[in-house]
Amino acid sequence: MQHPENEILSLGLCWKNALILTNVALYLFLLPSLMQAQILDITWEVDTAFYEAGDTAFVDLEGFVTYDIYANFEGEDDKLVSIFSESIPGTPSMFVNAPCGCFNPEGGDVLLGANQFEAGFALFPEWEYDTYWTLDKTAGEGFAIAIPSDYPPENMCSNVIIDGGVYIVPTDAPTAGEDLKMLIAQVTTCGDFSLSACFQVFVGGDNQDIQYYCIDPPLEIENPCANYLTSDTQIEVMQDIDCYGDLAVVDVVVVDVDANGVQPITCELYNAIDQSLVASQVDNFTFSQIPEGEYYVAIVDGNTCRDTSDTFGFTEPLELLASWELLEDNVCADALTASVELTFEGGTGTPDIVAFSAENVGSGLAPNGDYQWLELDCVNGNGEWEFQVEDENGCQVDTIITISCIEPLELEVTATDITCFDYND
Repeated sequence: MQHPENEILSLGLCWKNALILTNVALYLFLLPSLMQAQILDITWEVDTAFYEAGDTAFVDLEGFVTYDIYANFEGEDDKLVSIFSESIPGTPSMFVNAPCGCFNPEGGDVLLGANQFEAGFALFPEWEYDTYWTLDKTAGEGFAIAIPSDYPPENMCSNVIIDGGVYIVPTDAPTAGEDLKMLIAQVTTCGDFSLSACFQVFVGGDNQDIQYYCIDPPLEIENPCANYLTSDTQIEVMQDIDCYGDLAVVDVVVVDVDANGVQPITCELYNAIDQSLVASQVDNFTFSQIPEGEYYVAIVDGNTCRDTSDTFGFTEPLELLASWELLEDNVCADALTASVELTFEGGTGTPDIVAFSAENVGSGLAPNGDYQWLELDCVNGNGEWEFQVEDENGCQVDTIITISCIEPLELEVTATDITCFDYND
């Protein structure tokens, strides 16, 4: 199949024509070359998962996941010069098969990564997550393309290339570099997908040492975020705010997380009112020291899949305040005049109010209807009393008041005889 638009010369030949001349060699040496190919394997990473993204700029991407597909190489100088399929026996087709479709942004849809209009990302941030093939996003790769006319960008996740691909002049071809990998595709889709293609590599950058690698069988990629559609992160309140000044503690219960690259899990606590991030921690599922407010928790796993909990909140009760006044103390031994009066406010529910003598191990003494204790006495000679108010949440305020213990006054009279008249002794 001739492609006149690809008249890019390399060593005196159209690059596409030069590749055609290698078809026989490819057919003869495909299997042994696969055993020694400079491409070691094809791997994928989640770039961005738009699950409960919460950003209106990406509302069209809700439920989608963007994947970066990489070819991993043996040497830093290895060059990737084409991604292709040829109509010869034993050569796999070139395709991205995404049954639920791929994201193809209107106005920003391209077939090759290097053709993206990056200056438009500021106005149309969703353009960055288009689906495309790429030779490591090498500038100019779009000028060395042999893609059938029935394979436009909007159909690249449903159509198949039998004969064609992406080619580049060897002098402009990308090298593996220190990380020994190159981006070959970006796929943004809402479900599982598969990918297939063949690759031509110049080993160590030498165009006389050509090797081939084909993805066969196709690479099958399951959506690692799918479980988050059917389950939400759960929150268990370990410590509520029962009393004024308390801080809450919650545990995050992560359910139905996909095991493919899930670690580490980042837990994020957000203010549900203004969406601000309160705390973020890695592989730590307990948030402590949480004050009054409305919150939700988001988890982000190792695939950047994100899931959020329902909103939960804590309300701090009014502070329980109480004061006691010794209205009158005991003055005489035969009259119990000691009295104490309580004034209180705040707290939760109806409080339990009681006074205990330091010597009393019983149930204590309740006040009268005016919140007063009258005729308090010393117990076993001990005038110390502890007064306590406890609300329905168990919040307490107490104090100690010591009343006077008056000993009875004893008059002792001693009589002696007068020894002599007028002595007055």
